[in-house]
Amino acid sequence: MTRLAYIRSIETQQARPFLRLASERLARTGVTPVLLYTDGDVGPEDFAGEALRLDPGIRSERLADTLGDLGVDVAVSISIPDNSSLRDAAVREISSARDTIDVVAHTVDLAATFANKHETKALLAGYGIATPASVYVDGDLLNGRSPAYDDYATAIVHRVAESGFPVIVKPIWDCLANGMSVLSDRAQLAEALTSSSIPGNVLLEQCLDGRLCSMEVIAAHGSVHCQPLVWKGSTTAGPEFAFEQLRIAGVVPSGLERQVAELELRIATLCAAEAVYGVLEFEFIEVGGVFFCIEVNPRVSGSTGMSIAASGVNTYWELARIGLDGRWDAPGSRSNAHVAWQIPLSPSDLHPLALPTYVEVLRDNAFSVDGLDYANTLLRVDHGHVDDFAGWCRGDTRPHSRSADDVLEKIAALWDSMSPIPVPV
Repeated sequence: MTRLAYIRSIETQQARPFLRLASERLARTGVTPVLLYTDGDVGPEDFAGEALRLDPGIRSERLADTLGDLGVDVAVSISIPDNSSLRDAAVREISSARDTIDVVAHTVDLAATFANKHETKALLAGYGIATPASVYVDGDLLNGRSPAYDDYATAIVHRVAESGFPVIVKPIWDCLANGMSVLSDRAQLAEALTSSSIPGNVLLEQCLDGRLCSMEVIAAHGSVHCQPLVWKGSTTAGPEFAFEQLRIAGVVPSGLERQVAELELRIATLCAAEAVYGVLEFEFIEVGGVFFCIEVNPRVSGSTGMSIAASGVNTYWELARIGLDGRWDAPGSRSNAHVAWQIPLSPSDLHPLALPTYVEVLRDNAFSVDGLDYANTLLRVDHGHVDDFAGWCRGDTRPHSRSADDVLEKIAALWDSMSPIPVPV
């Protein structure tokens, strides 16, 4: 019997219920699903198959050995964050050299390119995908760890001033908004550059006032599937912790249909030409109909569940299918007739409200990041009931709750501000 292993380097709760549904589907087809994970606990509500906890610090050689020891035939990377996806890319290279296991992960070169924000910009430019203006800062030059460039900081200030303030400080190799900060003017930038507060390599990227959104893309063997855009609110306030955002998927704001279609075509061209093998998350800021890419994550993301909920295309199943089939044809037309919402409320916040019967709760749990717990609920609503749901959120026909009112009112306001149209079925 074929054994397929998912590799996961973050808690599995964010993958509910879709990873479990994929594992159940594998079992029904005669494949033994295995989950190798490093964080949190895994129960039957998370995964239907064998589960083995690994050392969080496991390296690629040892992980490749573990796959062999377990008799795994196919492995699939669903790891977060970027450093773990790069490790899984190394596992692919090791396993390929041994001619043992097919690992659904990107090449090391591609994973490293997308994990590096500076190299990502250069690659995107070759496919006509816009990015915000930015200046690369070499931490060694800035902090005197290499040949002396006494006026390096001054030169940076002048270069940044050409594109304008504010700018966001973005570490080259980090993700999940870690290490980011906003500098509003020349004085703040000069202070940051001379106070040793920038120890490593960073981008100073122009802050754009627009709408933050992302698109998950599954690709293999030149075949590409673009999931619906996930909208995450305004960028006016600067960087926001991902797990505190109010998000919506399954709609395109009115007037952006052509731009979204063109964006999908450019992304599909990139994925086919670069031999993408697995999943990517493209993150954008939309300004006046232009989508500026601010990063590409070479992996699944916190938006994967929303993408699946809106489209009906289960990323975890499709990744398994890539490894099992030897070839992969992207799913056809999207089956979504839904809008998905991710909201920072807990079951205890929602329970007293008696949600309308047309609202489907797909996930309601709290999860931990760096020792802090965050509420996370994933809702799905048929397009025919979304206006009703927005009215309910405004308080027209629902009980009021001190803990939930603010979030529910923001749901209605976000819906109204988008003047949305459904993503085509």
